[in-house]
Amino acid sequence: MLQQLKQYIADKQLLTEGEMVIVALSGGADSVALLDLLQRAGYKLIAAHCNFHLRAAESDRDQLFVEQLCCTLQVPIEVIHFQTNDYAKEHGISIEMAARELRYKWFNELCNKYQCRSVATGHHQNDQAETLMLNLMRGTGLRGLRGMKPRNGNIVRPLLFSTRQDICNYLTLRHLNHVEDSSNSNTDIQRNAIRGQLNRLTQAQIHHIATTAALMDEYTMIIDNYINLVKNEITENNKIDIRKLLSLPAPKTILYELIKDYGFTQCEDIYNSLTTQAGKCFYNSSHILLRDRNYLLIYRKSTPCQNKSTIARREISNNKGDTFPSANELRIWVDADKLTDELIVRPWRNGDWFMPLGMNKRKKISDFLTDLHIPLIEKKKVEVMCSANNIIWVIGYRLDNRYKVTERTKQISEIQYLPQTEQHN
Repeated sequence: MLQQLKQYIADKQLLTEGEMVIVALSGGADSVALLDLLQRAGYKLIAAHCNFHLRAAESDRDQLFVEQLCCTLQVPIEVIHFQTNDYAKEHGISIEMAARELRYKWFNELCNKYQCRSVATGHHQNDQAETLMLNLMRGTGLRGLRGMKPRNGNIVRPLLFSTRQDICNYLTLRHLNHVEDSSNSNTDIQRNAIRGQLNRLTQAQIHHIATTAALMDEYTMIIDNYINLVKNEITENNKIDIRKLLSLPAPKTILYELIKDYGFTQCEDIYNSLTTQAGKCFYNSSHILLRDRNYLLIYRKSTPCQNKSTIARREISNNKGDTFPSANELRIWVDADKLTDELIVRPWRNGDWFMPLGMNKRKKISDFLTDLHIPLIEKKKVEVMCSANNIIWVIGYRLDNRYKVTERTKQISEIQYLPQTEQHN
């Protein structure tokens, strides 16, 4: 099994010879085998044990066991204590998710402390099969079928070549003890229930499921490469060409791949909007997607307006020959380098002034509106957009001349004002 481990690490390029590795050591069979194998393979090890205080005396038993094991093997060990129940309640998450967040955050801290790049975990092919089956039951796309990757960030999984039975056989051969987690027998936990079902399968069947997950990972890499090629062809400056998108095979799936990184989950509704009237907007916590005439335009949200309307903003390089959607009463194009990050919309006030587009001198907002013969009742509804303390736009009427796009402009900001009454999902 040692040779298989070395070959797997080399094939997947998980570790370099003799590098320092942090080993996630629970005391269970998988992590004990991993610690012994990596030590025999010549790596410099630091064991990391989390006491989650979830199983009363059993949690302390596990800690004592790993400390004695590391003393015997002469491996340095780090131990941390977590009040996992309190953390879960505070953050409104499950115990399982709380333990995961606490564990991986600490692993990152240890990597920084010891200046190492890898934390090894004892996941094996049975765990891979459990993950794939769990994802299927929850509902998943292609990425959920690839299971766990041999390396994911600083997490490495050198035992993914082996089954649980392989590991148990190794421990017997090496006369190594381990501890059992009694919570693993709780079939109310979905993963444990799946584990019980998979225990009825042969090692060959488990291996076939894990191999399928590995193949799906490779197929996903091919698809990701294709999506990147498509993205370069049909998108530019957060703008998706609708005609080009619809000419591709499986356009709905490609649309999902293009918008998921912006946090949009309404793929079905957005796709259906492509054949309806332009102007529909979709929102999430960080971005706005506008179905324009020929394009899907994606904006990042700026500072919320005082009246709960929304400012949408995106930056575009000023390349000669580029064409943009027409400006209108709710959309402007300005020199991005002259703006601050924060944009504010507010009602205009007495004494406010700006430089109307085409003019190089100040004009009071009140005089500007009077010259346009705006009725008094409508004047009171007029709003202005400000960058720092300067008015850049009398919304719906005129841009400030100081912020217009010129030949010297390097970066353009397209800004949309989306009144609350026009928002819909």
